[in-house]
Amino acid sequence: MNNALRLILISFICTVFLYSCKTKKQGTLLPPVKPKVMEQASANAKLLQAIAANENQFNYYLSRGSARYKDPEQEYNLNMEVIMEKDQYVYINVTALLGISVARIWMTRDSVSILDILHKKHILTSFDYIRRSTNVDLNLNQVQRIFSGNTIFNADPDSMTADTILSYILVNTPISASQIQTTYYQQSTYKVSRWNIADRLSGRELRAEFRDGHQQGSNYFPKDMTINIKAEKNIVCDIQLDYFAFDKKKETKFVVPKNFETIRR
Repeated sequence: MNNALRLILISFICTVFLYSCKTKKQGTLLPPVKPKVMEQASANAKLLQAIAANENQFNYYLSRGSARYKDPEQEYNLNMEVIMEKDQYVYINVTALLGISVARIWMTRDSVSILDILHKKHILTSFDYIRRSTNVDLNLNQVQRIFSGNTIFNADPDSMTADTILSYILVNTPISASQIQTTYYQQSTYKVSRWNIADRLSGRELRAEFRDGHQQGSNYFPKDMTINIKAEKNIVCDIQLDYFAFDKKKETKFVVPKNFETIRR
């Protein structure tokens, strides 16, 4: 993957199983649920209700700003534009600081299209392409959750653990046999300050930190954030967004030029 495409994937670098607890009658083969377990699950469910009620929401989202990509060998500064419609698409346009188009990406529920403008190539792929870069099983909704400042995976009240640290509510929830998501919520607002997904088998980790936000009603969309991938090498992308719009003025179009070579991956 060339550096421009890697930057795009990192830049925007996302279903709940609710288990019901039913008390069994005496004489059944299964032991009754312990009251403390039921109380904890009930407390977790109430916490998740408060978190869900305070999630950032949008129907249409547009932001513009800059991104700085850095790994142990190189560093790049680029401009970027992000446009999203809820559950429909994510569009990202990346340009060099002099306004030269570098790449564009178009994500829908079932496909990912990347225009490598510098090399006149169109990469047509799926979310497996992104998973290979991040080591996290992302989909369209979860990518949108990154830019909207929410945690990627919803927690399960029966399997999660919650604690308070300073001014944060810390929620840990397993998302696979080897991966666990840790999210820090502000106690006063239930907004996400940071999250990370760690894989205990590979040692890989995907992190996001939100330091400042753009307020729009009860929403607080990140405008200063860092995406960090710890894999074969440590990759960091700092994103600063300084323009936001939430009213749709025109249709967003993704057009593949006829002279571009299409590569399927």
